[in-house]
Amino acid sequence: MGYYDDAQHAGDTGHALFDLAISDHSPTEARARLTAAVDGHTAEFTRSKAISSIKLASLTMATGEPAEATAIGIAALDTAGTIRSCRAADDLRQLSGFAARHHATSGTSELRHRIAALTTVS
Repeated sequence: MGYYDDAQHAGDTGHALFDLAISDHSPTEARARLTAAVDGHTAEFTRSKAISSIKLASLTMATGEPAEATAIGIAALDTAGTIRSCRAADDLRQLSGFAARHHATSGTSELRHRIAALTTVS
C-alpha cells in the first residue's frame, strides 16, 4: 500500500464521482479531486497521473468548458503518449466522444485526431 498516498486517494475518489458528475450532478467535487490527483502524482506514477488527467479533461469537456478541457486533454496526451494501457486508451476514446460534441471549438479537432492516432497504434 506504499503507493496509496493523498494523490492516489484523490484520484480514486474523483474517478468514483465522475459518473455522478456527468449525470447532471455537480461536477465540483469530482473536479477538485481529479485536479488534486493530477497535481499530486509524482513522476514515479506517470500512468496514474495520465489517467486522472484524461478523466479531468473528459469531465471538463462534458460539463461545457471545451477550451479548458482541450488544454487539459493535450497535456494528458503528452503524458499518455508513453503509456500503453487499455484503461488509458478507453478513457481517451471517451474523451474523444465528449470532444466530438464541441467540434466547432478551436482545438477539439486536433485533440480528437491525436487521440485517434494514439489509440489506433497497437
